[in-house]
Amino acid sequence: MQLLLMSEGVIMQVHQEKKRMKFRVSFIFLFIIASFVACFALYMREDFDVAVPTMQNVDGSAVNAESNDYTADKTVVNPVPQSERADDTYFNTAAFIVLNNMSGLADYKVVPRENMLCGDFLIKNICSDEYGTNAFLQEESYDSYYIEVGMNDLDSINDSDLFDGLKQLAETICSVNPNADIYLISLIPVTAANETEDVTNVKISAFNSALLKFATENNLFYLDLNTYFVGNDGKLPESKSEKIGDRLKRDTYIEIGEYILTHIGEYSA
Repeated sequence: MQLLLMSEGVIMQVHQEKKRMKFRVSFIFLFIIASFVACFALYMREDFDVAVPTMQNVDGSAVNAESNDYTADKTVVNPVPQSERADDTYFNTAAFIVLNNMSGLADYKVVPRENMLCGDFLIKNICSDEYGTNAFLQEESYDSYYIEVGMNDLDSINDSDLFDGLKQLAETICSVNPNADIYLISLIPVTAANETEDVTNVKISAFNSALLKFATENNLFYLDLNTYFVGNDGKLPESKSEKIGDRLKRDTYIEIGEYILTHIGEYSA
């Protein structure tokens, strides 16, 4: 009887040992499978979920860098810092879309007249046929484009779609010459005599701040003429402007040309 009990005990012990071994083997097998699945997932992520270099289009969308002549590692430095002076011939391949008061750049032969489009622009419809912008852009391709608008949009500073027209204009320029450099020129201050309820230097400063933000977010250059010309009183010195109207003096237009030649945009990696 005792021998039988001992035999049964041995059998039970052997059965328990087999059960433990079976459990250990199952655990090891499950661990191997889990490890394989985890490694495979990492492999798939590295091979197929790679971040594609992107940049921001002028419409705010991300695009594959390989499909655009601009690249993800090409970022503007704003405001454009002083640079080595470009040759006077630089203006031969530069286009200007500016307000009427900048026509003096052509009048005093700073910029070729055929390279300029002047108008009483509103940003929202700057690309409309009434201004002839699209026709001007299609006439010839330029290496650089300088845009100065906004004096008629000062009261629209809080509109979320204020700069939509500039986005459209930049897109049109890129369709003509994808490698062109695009500059947004700040509004310059006005003299005390030219300040009105609608046009004040406070509003001009607010607009320029918004323009700088827009330019940087859309990888466009920003020329800070406002800071260059503003006086200690926050206004344009009377010596820079004609006494009547918003026309500037001859020397002021020459200064603007010189400023542009000594502020050629740079990109940072």
